[in-house]
Amino acid sequence: MQDGNRMPAPKNTPSKGDKGEKKKAARDLVQLKHVEVTPQKPVTLSDTLKEQIEHIKEEQGPQGTLSEDEFAAISAIAENKRLFLVRIQLIVNQARVPLGKEMLHDEEIRSLMDSLVERGYVNSQSVTTEGLGPREVYTLTDEGKDLLQ
Repeated sequence: MQDGNRMPAPKNTPSKGDKGEKKKAARDLVQLKHVEVTPQKPVTLSDTLKEQIEHIKEEQGPQGTLSEDEFAAISAIAENKRLFLVRIQLIVNQARVPLGKEMLHDEEIRSLMDSLVERGYVNSQSVTTEGLGPREVYTLTDEGKDLLQ
């Protein structure tokens, strides 16, 4: 019983062009060329961030530039409208750690914010909170907002 849909079994007879000739394998027809490979240096996130910061510094030029810490502080204030010094310190230190820098201490962050106040980018107010006493609150000035744009 043969089914009409079946294909007949292939015959092992050579085709018209194969009479006594062997076909060349594909590897015999291809000529390979030597390619020199150089290993790539692995790129980390911190290296990428450093390169981006250097590129931004080159574009801005020496006048009117902010340090990474100053930019992080101003950006944090811009997002939240008003921030305590402790919160600014936390945000700035979070921006420093991926770059491999040491965290800023209270005196360093206070001097950073004082320099921003002197340059007119940030305002400082003393606010008394319940249980915590007087604390400094920082807000962004119009000049600071223009700097970010």
